This record gives sequence, C-alpha cells and structure tokens, in this order.
Amino acid sequence: MDVDIVMASKKEIQAAVDKMYATSGEQESLADLIRDGDDELETVERGADASVNEPELTDEEGQQVVKIVTTLIHEAIARGASDIHLEPQETHLKLRYRIDGDLQLQPPIPARLMPQILSRIKLLSKMDIAEKRKPLDGRFTVRYKGSEVDLRVSSFPVSLRKRGVCEKIVMRILDPNSGQFPLREMGFDPRVLKQFLEAINLPNGIILVTGPTGSGKTTAIKLACEKLGIPCSVYDMGSMYDPVSGLLGVHRLQKGGESVFDYAKFTQDIQKPGVILLDELSRAPVTTNNILFPCLDSRRMLPVEMAGGDELRSIPVHPDCVFVATANVGAEYTGTMSLDRALVGRFFPLELDYMPLDCEVQVLTKRCGILPADAENIASVAGTVRSLYGKQEISCTISTRETLAAARLVADGWSSLEAMELTFLPLFEGTRTEGERGVVAKIFMTR
Repeated sequence: MDVDIVMASKKEIQAAVDKMYATSGEQESLADLIRDGDDELETVERGADASVNEPELTDEEGQQVVKIVTTLIHEAIARGASDIHLEPQETHLKLRYRIDGDLQLQPPIPARLMPQILSRIKLLSKMDIAEKRKPLDGRFTVRYKGSEVDLRVSSFPVSLRKRGVCEKIVMRILDPNSGQFPLREMGFDPRVLKQFLEAINLPNGIILVTGPTGSGKTTAIKLACEKLGIPCSVYDMGSMYDPVSGLLGVHRLQKGGESVFDYAKFTQDIQKPGVILLDELSRAPVTTNNILFPCLDSRRMLPVEMAGGDELRSIPVHPDCVFVATANVGAEYTGTMSLDRALVGRFFPLELDYMPLDCEVQVLTKRCGILPADAENIASVAGTVRSLYGKQEISCTISTRETLAAARLVADGWSSLEAMELTFLPLFEGTRTEGERGVVAKIFMTR
C-alpha cells in the first residue's frame, strides 16, 4: 500500500481527530460553553401569532437546559452543519450534527435533562408540547452574529423500553448564505441559483427543472443537495417500464399461496424529509400522472390503493419532502412526451441553461485536470455551436456532457482539436447536412 507523507500542525491534527471521533476534548469544550458562556439564544419573531408565553425557568437545572439548547444551535451553525439530530436513548440524549453530508456524533446530553430540552425546542418551534404520539413540524428563526438563520424542526415519536414514548427531533438549518459559493462554483447562474435555493427550502416544495439535454440538470441538483446537506433519492422516470410497480409496489405470491404486497422504496422515501428527484419526467409513461397528482397537490398523499388490494392504504407525504423533476421540453428531443398541463401546473418552473463560458472552463479544468487553455478551446467551440443552434442555423448542439468527454480525451494525451473532432463531429453525422458538418469543422479549424 502506498503511503503519502504530509505535514500538518498540531491544531490541524486535533481538529481532524475531533471531527472524526467527537473526542473528549469536544465534550470539555461543550461543557465549558454551557458553564461559562453568557450568550442567549435570540429568536426573531414573525407574524401576529409569533409571541408565545415561555414557562419560567428559574431553577439551576432549567437554566442549564436553556444554555444547552443555545449552545448546540450556535455550535451547529458555527461548524457549518445542515442538520441537528436529537435522538432519545435509554441512558442519554444522543446529539449529532450533519456536516458535509456526514452525521457526526457529539458529546451526549444527560438523560435527566432530555424531556426539558425537547420541550424547549418544541416550544421555540410553536409546536404542541403535549402531543408526543404523532409527528409534528414547526420552525423558528434565530439571530447569529448579526445574520438571521431559519431552523425547520420535525419531531417523530419513538418508543423506548424503559422510558416509553419519547420524541426524536431533527432541526434543519436554513442559513441563506450557506452553500451559495460552492454552488456558484459548479456553474449555477446567480439568478437561477437564487431561485433554486428559495424553491428547495420552501415547505412542500415542488420544482420542475427544464433545459437542454446534457446541460447538467440532474448532476446540478444532486450536487446542490449534497452541498446543502439534503438527502436526495433519484428515480429514473424514463427507464421505469411500469410506474405502478416502480412507485407503489407489487403483489408477490408467497410459498403458501398467500399474496403479500411489497411496498416500493418510493413509498418510504416520501415519508422522510429530503428531495425526491423525478429524473426525465417527460419520458415517463402517461399513467405516471395519475399516481403523482395526489402527491403534488394539496392532498400530499400517495394512493397505493391504485395497485389493487383491499388492505392497501394511502401514504401521506412528509411536509419537508420536496419533489424536483427534470425534463427536456421540445419536439427536438426524441423519446419525450408532452407533459400534461395539469401536472406541469403543480410545479415551480426553473429553467437551467448551459453554464457560462468561464464556469464551464473551471469545471473542465477541475474535473478533468486539463490546462485552462485547452478547456477554453473546448468551451468556446461548444459555445459557438450552441449560439448557432439557438439561431436555428444548425439542427444539433453540443452539451456539457460532450465537452466533458472531449476534456477527458485531452487529459489522456490528445490535443484539444483532435479530442473535439472525435467527440463533436459524430453528432452531426447521419441525418445532419453536409453544410452543418462544414460549419462545425470550420469552427474547429479556427482554434
């Protein structure tokens, strides 16, 4: 096994150890903050019903609860966490932060403070603190270092052997400034980025992303979810032969002759917070519409009874489950179908175009490891062809998928001209005219 030797400071090593293992050093730090810190959690009131009478917490233990809640929220924001998970255990309250997509374990919180901590968070979120047997949702806003940060809160009942019914709480941190710079680096247009972040953070969000083929719709959404710390489940609607079995489930015959309904993964994913990516929705069978309609309108439920059977039920969609669909809209895309107007009307429309030249150069350079000059050559040719396509002077364009393919050839030792001729010119063969091939070839020769 090859071992790379690197140098790091003591501080950097300790930070890496703390991040991976949530060591005792972190526990002492948290304890110090709780004991010595004098910051208070400043909430931001919104609306006429925002004021809530909080219970008096005058005893030492009650004040400690306030300090713990303040500390864990401030600590999560400071460390760039996207979620805070509080999970009751028999002996303690388990605390985890989701940072860069990974759930990182934090020092445990004493079990004796568990009910008060969970109740305080529910109170801040305007949730019914007396209701513990069904899922609840709420939100509140805090001010941290001069900026407002929204927290979306969900509670789920859990049963413990000794403690009975308790509640797991998940707080999603919706910092308006988080994730924007990395996403802009990925090639998001600032206007599109703003619309996407606003739409994906809406409760019951429903987004339809359209754009030319190969423009990076699917990749951009998956990477955006990764950067924002949002779970994303992808469903390829174009390859789904039977949406009833793919989205709902199927009846399976057991050994004894009994038929048992096997629920599809989709029925589980919609009951959790996160993004459901319906990829290539314009290629899905028409019967898909009847299944998705109730999920996307005010009903927010999945009619599993459509699959048949008397014992099947309709499954509710989680309030923080966001549906994002991609589609290639237009007659030039073979294999696509005209989307039902009633279906499209349920989505927030978002059009994603090819990324700007400078962004595409950065992507090609970073992802494929080629020189900026070669990346600019490839991106410039693609941009010229796209411009001609937009003017309807040629009938074929070059996608980001093809520019990446050309860049990989350059990384393997080909010249940029050779890579483009090998990757781009075949797109204009067959049904394309000789004139079009000549135009594209002339563009290449000028590079």
